Order: sequence, then structure tokens, then C-alpha cells
Amino acid sequence: MQRREKATPEAAGLDLHALQDCRVNVHDVQLIETGIGVQIPPEHFGLIAPRSGLALKGIQVLGGVIDADYQGEIKVILKNNGSSDLIVHAGDRIAQLLVIPIYGGKVQKGSAPTSLTERGEAGFGSTNVNNGAKVWVQSPNGPPEQAEIIATGNDSTVLIMKPGQEKWAYVPASKCYLRE
Repeated sequence: MQRREKATPEAAGLDLHALQDCRVNVHDVQLIETGIGVQIPPEHFGLIAPRSGLALKGIQVLGGVIDADYQGEIKVILKNNGSSDLIVHAGDRIAQLLVIPIYGGKVQKGSAPTSLTERGEAGFGSTNVNNGAKVWVQSPNGPPEQAEIIATGNDSTVLIMKPGQEKWAYVPASKCYLRE
């Protein structure tokens, strides 16, 4: 039988247990039933998070946001990035459910940033910049500078050229942000 409360008073989440035995083969994704449902409070959401013990074995929790109006069974999506199959037995703890308040603030239009965050405006795949990409390069002691990527490598560096300069420079790709 599953615990219906947190394992300890200071635990961040409620443990989620597998309803039945199953196997998650290496590189496979498996949907695991828990057999339970929850009522997430209004203005909150549930987040299915990994357990550290499974993370050490290369097991990743995918998806995981549960809206407050969802009324079905809680299911957990596991991906096995480890080196051996994962055997899950009925009752095993496979993830944890965190209940998190939703900030009710309003999104407002603002002015242009005076400095760039590490992410900037970049979205999915933003670290895979291509040759010819127009970027901002965050310098360690000043504002971001315009540049163009002239070559990318197999590691985490790119070759850039800044306007008005005749010499190229290697910079970490993580310091480049698409500007167009």
C-alpha cells in the first residue's frame, strides 16, 4: 500500500509508487501507472520530479506538470539513460510530486535590457548556433557586443568576428546569444 503523505515532515514532495511490476529497458521510455489521483489546490500546479536514487542510475523523469483541474490518475514517464535495464516492482518509489504555487503576477511590456542574461532571448536549440549567425557576445567586464559566428566546432566554443575588427576570436558558445 502506498503512503499518502510525505515520508518526513520536511520532505519537499509526496513519493509516487509504481502500481505494478515493469521493466524500463536501456534507452526506452515507459509510462508507469501509480494508481492514485490527487486534487491540486487552486492557483497551484503539481510537478512530477525525479528521486535522487534513480537519477544516479541514469533514470530521467519526463513531462511532469499537472494542472489543478486535472482529475485523472497520476502517471510517471521514465526514460532510462543508464547502462542497464531498470526493474520496477509494485510499490517502488519512482518519482515525487511537488505542489507549487503559481505566481499570479501580470506580464508587462518592458524596456530593452541593459545587459543580457545568460539565456537572453534564446529558446530551444539556442546553443546550436550556425555559421553566419548574428549574435551578442557577453564580455566579462562590459556590455554585450555584436558579432558574427564564422565557425563552430565539436566542442563548446565558436569562432567569432566583431564588426570593425580584423582578428577573429574563440569564445564559449554559452556566451553567445542570437540577435536576429
